[in-house]
Amino acid sequence: MILCALGATSAFADDAKLAGMKFFEQKVRPVLAEHCYKCHGPDKHKADLRVDGLDTILRGGKSGPVIVPGEPNQSLLIQAVRHDHADLKMPKDGDKLPDAKIDALIKWVKMGAPWPGAEPGKRGDMFTAEDRAWWAIQPVNKPAVPKVNDQGWSRNAIDPFVFRKLSENKLSPAGEAGRVALIRRVSFDLIGLPPTPEQIDAFVKDTSADAYEKVVDRLLASPHYGERWARHWLDLVRYADSDGYRADGFRPDIWRYRDYVVRSFNQDKPYDQFVTEQLAGDEVAPEDPDALIATGYMRLGVYEWNQRDCYTQQNIMLDDMTAVTSDVFLGLSMECAHCHNHKFDPILQKDYYRLRAFFEPVIWRDDVAPVTPQRRKEYEAKLAEWEQKTQEIRDQIAEIEAPYRAKATKNMLDYFTEELQAMWRKPAEERTPYEEQLAYLIDRQVVDAVDKALRRIKGENKEKLDALGEQLKEFDKLKPAPLPPAMTASDVGVQAPPTRIEGDRTKRVIEPGFLSLLDPEPAEIATLEGRDDTTGRRTTLARWITNPDNPLTARVLVNRIWQQHFGRGIVATPSEFGKLGEPPTHPELLDYLASTFIENGWSIKKLHRLIVTSATYRQTADRPTNEHARRVDPANTLLWRMNTRRLDSEQARDAMIAAAGELDDKFGGPTVSGGTPRRSIYVRVKRLNPDPVLAAFDAPSGLNSESTRNVTTTARQALLMINGDWPLKRAKTLARTVRSAHPGDPAAQVDMAYRLTTGRVAETHERESAIAFLQSQAEVIADREAAPPTFGLKPFPERKTTAAMFRNGAMEDRFHLKDSKPLPTGDFTIEAYVKLDSLYPDASVRAIVSQWDADSQAPGWLLGVTSEKSRYTPRNLIVQFVGDAKGDRRIYEVLASGLHLELNRPYYVAFSIDIDDTTPAGITFYLKDLSDPDSPTQVAHVPHQAIGHYHSDRPLTIGGRHGRLNAGWDGLIDEVRLTASVLPEAQLLINSEAEVPQTVGHWKFETNAVLQDSSAHGNHLQPGPKIDHSNADEAALVDFCQLLLNSSEFLYLQ
Repeated sequence: MILCALGATSAFADDAKLAGMKFFEQKVRPVLAEHCYKCHGPDKHKADLRVDGLDTILRGGKSGPVIVPGEPNQSLLIQAVRHDHADLKMPKDGDKLPDAKIDALIKWVKMGAPWPGAEPGKRGDMFTAEDRAWWAIQPVNKPAVPKVNDQGWSRNAIDPFVFRKLSENKLSPAGEAGRVALIRRVSFDLIGLPPTPEQIDAFVKDTSADAYEKVVDRLLASPHYGERWARHWLDLVRYADSDGYRADGFRPDIWRYRDYVVRSFNQDKPYDQFVTEQLAGDEVAPEDPDALIATGYMRLGVYEWNQRDCYTQQNIMLDDMTAVTSDVFLGLSMECAHCHNHKFDPILQKDYYRLRAFFEPVIWRDDVAPVTPQRRKEYEAKLAEWEQKTQEIRDQIAEIEAPYRAKATKNMLDYFTEELQAMWRKPAEERTPYEEQLAYLIDRQVVDAVDKALRRIKGENKEKLDALGEQLKEFDKLKPAPLPPAMTASDVGVQAPPTRIEGDRTKRVIEPGFLSLLDPEPAEIATLEGRDDTTGRRTTLARWITNPDNPLTARVLVNRIWQQHFGRGIVATPSEFGKLGEPPTHPELLDYLASTFIENGWSIKKLHRLIVTSATYRQTADRPTNEHARRVDPANTLLWRMNTRRLDSEQARDAMIAAAGELDDKFGGPTVSGGTPRRSIYVRVKRLNPDPVLAAFDAPSGLNSESTRNVTTTARQALLMINGDWPLKRAKTLARTVRSAHPGDPAAQVDMAYRLTTGRVAETHERESAIAFLQSQAEVIADREAAPPTFGLKPFPERKTTAAMFRNGAMEDRFHLKDSKPLPTGDFTIEAYVKLDSLYPDASVRAIVSQWDADSQAPGWLLGVTSEKSRYTPRNLIVQFVGDAKGDRRIYEVLASGLHLELNRPYYVAFSIDIDDTTPAGITFYLKDLSDPDSPTQVAHVPHQAIGHYHSDRPLTIGGRHGRLNAGWDGLIDEVRLTASVLPEAQLLINSEAEVPQTVGHWKFETNAVLQDSSAHGNHLQPGPKIDHSNADEAALVDFCQLLLNSSEFLYLQ
């Protein structure tokens, strides 16, 4: 049995250079242009400094060089923008730059300050012969299939193109993979799941000439196909179930777009239609629910719901649509032409804004239900009847609510500038299209503020509203079920706001258009019959992108499909077909596939079938590298064998669920937590709080379009797979399955476990080794279980007590109260003595005590301390809280105290919550530095929104978070007390040793009673996590199954 050695992928210097250049163009040059060029650019050189060229930056000004490549902390520029320098703070007359921009500058310097050119310069609007010879814009012409002497190796038209390249380099293809390896490869590639033992047996035994083709056709017809290939598309369009930014608000209805993508792949929707629906579904098919949902594509960018600068917000939204559209559909980094003409490619700055002009009139819509006209008509008729019969009751409700609405509206509007307030107050018919877009952004925040205000109504008015609500319920039989909500988009109207180049003093209006190199004239906007509510611009863009004569669209898509089957595209930079990218290794093959793709009606399934039935795809990966191949083609770009590939995050997670026999085949619907045994595509994607299993194996964040997944090897992966609660549960279920099928027969259990994880029966020597392991491991476990538990104890500084030691990431150090029934459901106070030794380098939280597993949609809470990259600043005492706000609305909130702990210093910490009091008085934090006897107890109050239903069925966990490797405490914890009431300050442990009647548990970690509850309730703790089995044989089988789930044969495709 081969244990997993998660292989690292090599990073080529060219890839790093490309990434650096692209990062500079997208993240750094815009910062310099916006904030620095005014004083240190081509026109002004204050302090003899220019920052518009690398050589001038390195030369520096009166204060010397402003950067030291690779050393941000030694770079004057970084010190100045961070305001660390005693005498120099930049921008000189403005506020400190936002953290994101500072971080971009720091990262750029740390990367070595990559810069595409040392001198500033502009491309003229005239194109050179070299520009016009750019391979990617040449017409797609279908080449003839080469005639080669391959001795019958080729199986379809792909193979002669590959064979010719191999022959030219004196290489030969590898033989065909074995049947088990082949069906496993094609199953994971097409549906993202391993084949069942029965499917493997059927294929191995099928002697017909088309046995493999039948497997391919079955997989392409499977509904799991859409689930697998939708995930690739969602990577590109940066799909997530949350907004991103600091608040990272949940998007409860964006899943409809995800399901639309899955359906489209399963239906083999023609790619030109698929593209058109996402860009302009509301224009081309306004009565088709799927086409309306498809416009959710324009809702996928990051969004800051509480951003008061609506001008910037609107600009960011449109820039995001523009950049992602060029990346995804055209394979061009047009974002690099945002601030200036592209430094390398024949793309003008004007071209960027010509593309953006197609999206300029877009406005988000939350009021368009994706239903047929007939269903909408029926709904409106029923609703009108209900409204007529409930008019009097609703008028009374509106009268009570009116002052609260008015106050909340005024309070929210006060956050905006007077100019924006005036826009919002204007009658809609008097607003310009641009004003209407900004008013919409304001209104989203006003509506949210009003909703919150109405949920806070108390006293007599609350009683009146409750009584009226009961009266309304008497008419529930008449009220129609609400139409399904969806996140869609449309144009603001028939007239578009003007598009102008940022910083252009002439303020000329840029009309919609395409790449000037291909067509310098403005686009001729489509006329949409009978439509007076939209511009038709996006339909025009969609028609141009999907025109068979467009040289980019088909090439880009077929290259993406090829990339997912071989691990590398024919063009290795799938979203960069420009000069910063790599040229195609097989240009004629790329054009052949693109031409065939269009000829086959833009059918993606037919393209899959062509690729995976080729002899090239069927090659074995198990071929030793000979010296010639190593010298001529070390990266296997010519495909003289198949590439070995690690399963990606979704494949790995789904394969573990499938091997354990737990897979829930339910299709579609709202997102689920990672603990649910659904396909990974349905697991909630939180941009700032990703699922730990998927994140460990390099799932994308959803913050950017990702055309190529990272494949990393980290200690985090090994810790997760060996110590993580989720993989352990899969191993336990797998062990239970094989044990039930073959009780008392270790050999049969080993064979079945091998079959379910690797697809094959164990070899004789593997079986013998596995049986010997089961026997020896059972003895070890029996001895270990018989021994009393041991705990790490250490004197607590400044106190004559012992404290429990918690090591960073050690699950076994954590203590649990398994029974959650005694835990509070209302008010509570949690107290502890702590010493923290380190922070996480990222934004993870060091948990002191929790009753939560990090699912932001599942109830629970966690008291902890923030780490290095937390948006709430490091070392901040916080509580993460998930409960129901008014209206039974589930809410996740971070309650940050603003009280900060120093490392390696003892503290008393406490948190209390009055669950009904949502004012700042409802929550109190306490912090006292025990190393300084004279220091006062610091107190902080913060408001909260959740008013109940925070009680979880998860165990209370001290020193971490249930089932999660991250959030572990690193240091000492002593004397934890949980009380089911809000304790006054005089009754806190720091001020009184007297017990209170409402104490739920009081754990002192004393030497001879480490886990004992010293209160009268007997809520004793348990050490964390042990394998909970009835005997050592079963525990040993769990360990064996866990080893198989960690094996390279399970996690890698040959």
